Amino acid sequence: MDQMLRPNFFKPLQTMKAQMTFHNIKPGCRIELDDVVVEALSLNRHTSALGYRVNWRDRAIVYASDTDSGRENPDPNLIFLANQANVLIFDGTYADTAYSDPKSYQLAPWRLGVTVAQTSSVERLVLFHHNPCHDDAYLDQLESQIQAVFPQACLAQEGMIIDLLASP
Repeated sequence: MDQMLRPNFFKPLQTMKAQMTFHNIKPGCRIELDDVVVEALSLNRHTSALGYRVNWRDRAIVYASDTDSGRENPDPNLIFLANQANVLIFDGTYADTAYSDPKSYQLAPWRLGVTVAQTSSVERLVLFHHNPCHDDAYLDQLESQIQAVFPQACLAQEGMIIDLLASP
């Protein structure tokens, strides 16, 4: 709840004109809301970040932010969470130049996202959380590079709408 205080949030929650109920969500949690099922799994033991899979009818979208990219292989929890999802929204923070230490075994986050998508048989991959120092031309070039490896990938854009009912 502290994230909703200044300087992160300009109004206290008490000023909201809605009845709010808060629940602590932990790894392994499953929440059912009518015909929507939300599953949460741990993605990063260092930050306690959770990933979410939202299932609706025969469709699934996975949101994976703050993943642990400090490993050679994708986290098995992430592979499980993304298994056969229609869309994987993945934190592809920076390009390869940010991970250019030759002694490092880390994959660039977008490459990790592609590996997860391929391993999990994901239909579409959406990479977000781009380096704010990169301009549109750089991101267009990066997107082309990523699509050469995984054609069903794209970079998230402001105002982007993802239609889960549309064919990939």
